[in-house]
Amino acid sequence: MAVGMFTNLLLSYSSIAGLLFAFLSCVDVPVLDSGNSTVHFASRLLVHGEWECWTATSWGVFLVALGVTTVFFVPAALYVWQGLFPSDTRWLYRCVQRVKRAKKKKQRGNSPLSSYLSSPSPLSSPRRPKRRRWSGVSVLFVLEGQLKVWYWDIVLFVRRASFQIIYAFAPAGVAQMGMFATACIFFLLLHSYQHPYASPLANVTEMVSFALLALISFLNFPLVLVSANLIVITPDIRSFFARLGQAQTYAAFSGFLLLTVVLVFVYGSKLITTVR
Repeated sequence: MAVGMFTNLLLSYSSIAGLLFAFLSCVDVPVLDSGNSTVHFASRLLVHGEWECWTATSWGVFLVALGVTTVFFVPAALYVWQGLFPSDTRWLYRCVQRVKRAKKKKQRGNSPLSSYLSSPSPLSSPRRPKRRRWSGVSVLFVLEGQLKVWYWDIVLFVRRASFQIIYAFAPAGVAQMGMFATACIFFLLLHSYQHPYASPLANVTEMVSFALLALISFLNFPLVLVSANLIVITPDIRSFFARLGQAQTYAAFSGFLLLTVVLVFVYGSKLITTVR
């Protein structure tokens, strides 16, 4: 049951982060007073013009602060928890072991008397120190069962949160699209360098998905320049934008088709193996 709840959390993290960051943006809109016919500006949520901004009430500030803390705490806590798994390939575990050895060495001391007192008697059976068992192997398998890079799920958390932060806080236009394209290229290069999955098919599929997402973001640049009144609309420009729209549609459809084919192949193979 715990593993199932944890899996649902992983799958719904992106939606939760997107919903939270969508409620952070506020704008000043004209509001008509109910008592008279005067109009004044009031801060309202960007997602819903009739709702007050979260900064207007203390409960709103508390809930938003709690949500933002949770969104960033989950990846950080998972990284620390995974990093403490007993393995010499994880730097957090190695640091903890070094600190423990340094404390034991300091407590033992260097004097002959302390060495004599700390040495066990020949007639007494040696006592093994109690070790705290690392728990959560089943949950760890959900995270790292198909990974070669143990912290890659944390990278995916950060990627989703980064995209949501860009859309929530970056000013709409060239700056926002530039930041989004930069983030796409960064995670594409990181994935190409790490090859984090044990399956080559999964690595290729996600690499192609990242590349298509970066391509679509670059194809959005001319439209952003038009919305910023940096390009004069002419018949040739209009036809060029029509071709760009078609290219974006083809790129998005090819990504969807690739994902569908891979899913059908993977789960179809598992189904055939199970039936046999």
